[in-house]
Amino acid sequence: MKVRGMRWAVAGVLVLALVIGVPGMVRAAPHQQAAETIRLLDTVNGTLDAATREVTYSFSVNADFIFSVAAWNRSGDLETELTVQDPLGAVVAQGQRVADAPTITVISAATAPADGQYTLIVQASGQTSGEFGLTLLPGYSFLDKWEDFEGRDDSLSLTWSPWSSEITTSEVVNSELMIRIAGSDTISYTGPDDDLIWGDAYVETDVRIEGAPSYYEYGFVLRMNADGSTFYTLTFSSDGDWSLLYYNGEWTTIQPWTASPVIDGADQEPHIGVFTQGNLFRLYFNDELVGEVRDENQFAAEGYLGLAAATTADQTDVVTAYFDDFIITRPDELAEGGSTIKPTPDQQESGAAGIGGLLGAVGTATAVGGQTPASPTPASGLPFGGLGGSQATKTPAPSVKPTEAFVQPTTPPKPTVASVTATPKPGAGSGGGLGGGLGGSSTSDLTNWQSRDPGTIVAELRQQGVVPAGGTLMMTIPTSFGDTSSTGFNYYPLGQGRRFGNTVIGFDAQLVITGAESACGMHFRNTSGGFALALVTEDGGALLAYVDANGMHASSVLDSFPAVNPGEGAVNNVIVTAIGPEMRMYVNGTLIGSGRFVDAAGTVALEVFVAEDDNGRTQRTYCQLEDIWLWEF
Repeated sequence: MKVRGMRWAVAGVLVLALVIGVPGMVRAAPHQQAAETIRLLDTVNGTLDAATREVTYSFSVNADFIFSVAAWNRSGDLETELTVQDPLGAVVAQGQRVADAPTITVISAATAPADGQYTLIVQASGQTSGEFGLTLLPGYSFLDKWEDFEGRDDSLSLTWSPWSSEITTSEVVNSELMIRIAGSDTISYTGPDDDLIWGDAYVETDVRIEGAPSYYEYGFVLRMNADGSTFYTLTFSSDGDWSLLYYNGEWTTIQPWTASPVIDGADQEPHIGVFTQGNLFRLYFNDELVGEVRDENQFAAEGYLGLAAATTADQTDVVTAYFDDFIITRPDELAEGGSTIKPTPDQQESGAAGIGGLLGAVGTATAVGGQTPASPTPASGLPFGGLGGSQATKTPAPSVKPTEAFVQPTTPPKPTVASVTATPKPGAGSGGGLGGGLGGSSTSDLTNWQSRDPGTIVAELRQQGVVPAGGTLMMTIPTSFGDTSSTGFNYYPLGQGRRFGNTVIGFDAQLVITGAESACGMHFRNTSGGFALALVTEDGGALLAYVDANGMHASSVLDSFPAVNPGEGAVNNVIVTAIGPEMRMYVNGTLIGSGRFVDAAGTVALEVFVAEDDNGRTQRTYCQLEDIWLWEF
């Protein structure tokens, strides 16, 4: 990862952010309390209680900078209020609580009116108290991707396959994405393998031009279709100008090549960005706003994102461009009017069984392809600033990248699962069990589960004889979520398609928004033949199961348990072990079930189960997982 020399260095972890409109400016007195400094992409934690009713932070931005803030409850009944003041004390943005998630407060896509230091005030609403998390983001309020090309295995990263043609090559080299062009009048572009479609988004990247080519262009492809035959290009050049074009077999000029004093054509290591909102495109160069343009035709509202480089007519030398810290923020789907990342059609499997609840039956799985903010992030910065000026013309010629670079690996479909009626276990209360019971050499609960420390928990399991010695922590994801109203099982892939066999998996599960009997958790060991499930339900149940085309495995456990905290908003810690055919599930430290299932290695995903009522209706279900980790042996 290349660390740029920016006005400020930034680092942090995103947990959750949302999109809400920003109210108008209101005059207020400057806030005098000493403030902790935060930076873009920082996430901080704090506590508001009877002694401390507000906390103040400061951050520095320039005029026209677009930023977002989100605060969320980490403990207690805390509800927060957010206020941002400009350098003169004017209130430029105030937070709004999400209607169906009142413990989340957001300011979204606010525009800074002037250069300088801004004040962010976080206050406890009413008599509420507890811990909060807070993040400051560039552009939109959801950090979707932060690709540093280091090969990290987390949901902020993307997958980039190498490709080449007679005159162009693209591959990851020494933690940068390279595009090399050995032909004149050619634009070459590449995108990640991941089947992800964006609508409104903010995108930025670092660029490095190798050597001293006579001419070069670099920038983004935006809203591309699946086969790469239609797309926008937003590019900068070594002549100190920029353009926005649309290609659908022919080129349409939306913004002709336009010179700007903001663009330094001699700068071979610039930082560039683009903010899109509907038909509006705002572009940035080295921390300064270059200009904005609207596509009155709005040829495309959504599509794939990628990176591009180009040569000019009669150019004889090679252009080699490297890209690093490719960052995407977008509006969050919880907010009114928010644009969301969407699965492509081949990610959406049809038909979920019409069933009344997890404690009644198991239905067909539906892949939704949701995305998750996660993991510590590297350093970067956000561009913003002033405008610039005169026009010139150029006509690039497309060189269509091999479509294989956008073709995605297919995820094996989940098997259609026959409905299974639960059989009550003696003394189990109102829930139904599917048999099984406790097996293996240990039936002990866990004493160290509250540490949330993978090494400590695995050591205790090893001492009990549940897992072998050794192993490695292979995956950590601070936060992931699934948000859907689709009936039945819905899964959101984690781990970039990697397959895991003998594992311990830990996470905190919360049904932030839910209807009766819906469930939240993970599936694992997902193969073409079946998958395992570990879920907790809204009504205090838990499921440990393996499911294939024949239904649920005989060792599956499905029941109500006193250890499970019921109700909307309740948090349950889940730890699952899968060693050979032996699997165990612990909820809040209590061993709720175990058995011998199927020994397999497969992918992992967040799983949301949405129940139907007696009239076949569903309610929106928002499942959030935090502190996800996977230890592999």
